[in-house]
Amino acid sequence: MEDKIICFYTISAPPDRVYGFGQHGWNIESPIGIFKLYNCNVYSICNSDNCYLVKDKYIKISKSEILNLKPDYFIARAYCDFGEFTKVFNNSKYSIYLYAALTPKNKDLNKFDKIIREEQFFKPLPDLNIFSKNDSYIKKYITCCGSFLPRKNQLKIIEEIDRNIIKNYTLVLCGVIKDEIYFNKVIDTLKRRKISFIIPISNDNKIRKFYGNGYLKHDELASLYKQSICFILMSSCDGNPKSLLEAILTGVPFIISDEVKINNDYQKFGIQTNINNLNSSLNKILKKEVKFPKITEDFRSKHTMKYFAENVLCLK
Repeated sequence: MEDKIICFYTISAPPDRVYGFGQHGWNIESPIGIFKLYNCNVYSICNSDNCYLVKDKYIKISKSEILNLKPDYFIARAYCDFGEFTKVFNNSKYSIYLYAALTPKNKDLNKFDKIIREEQFFKPLPDLNIFSKNDSYIKKYITCCGSFLPRKNQLKIIEEIDRNIIKNYTLVLCGVIKDEIYFNKVIDTLKRRKISFIIPISNDNKIRKFYGNGYLKHDELASLYKQSICFILMSSCDGNPKSLLEAILTGVPFIISDEVKINNDYQKFGIQTNINNLNSSLNKILKKEVKFPKITEDFRSKHTMKYFAENVLCLK
């Protein structure tokens, strides 16, 4: 496949998000994963006009180097207004759009050869082996992973959760602070309600400086999941969040909002409900009143870059 050219049109500029998790992380890791898999010509274009040639890292290149490309595949997510890069899209042989939950409904998607809804496919997880079940850890945390934004609803979780139910556990809130005012409301409410909580910070000072409080690297995040008895995500809008997959692969049962679109194959590993049923669902999990199936190797294998490339992107 050495003669193939693949262009990814991404939502945020690498390499800033290479270590990211959540809705952007898989998207930025995908170009590198495709290069390692096929050793072909892979390019990454950002909606902020940053352009990269992808090898085993991102190499900054000029816009002019991109504009004359005639890619075999043009793969886009979340954005489908390409500006100057429309020329590259028009020159492509085959185009794929990965439909994110936050994609505006009025977007013109008819111009793509293939449209794939995010909740209908399995996201690749580069650090798949890190996220595996380990029963030797003491389960002392109830974990919420997600950027601090109103739509992630951390505040609603804290206001709704019954302190008596979680009295033997510590609530862990892990995510990038994208809304300082909202983050401060979350902290104030935690203190007012006297809820035991932790907002972890990476041991890597460089990453901490860039991302702010709450960011964890993958190995640190996996360790957190392994010590968690439950994962909670009550977003008002999300599509197959990567943090949910990480929790599932680590053997952590989840409680997730019924407003979040998730893969049908994920539903059996937790409880999907609304915020009003948070405490009853949490009680069931903590008292082990519900049983969830074990992760199979077949399920894990669907989250490799190879499976993603062949079965989702249909690269040949």
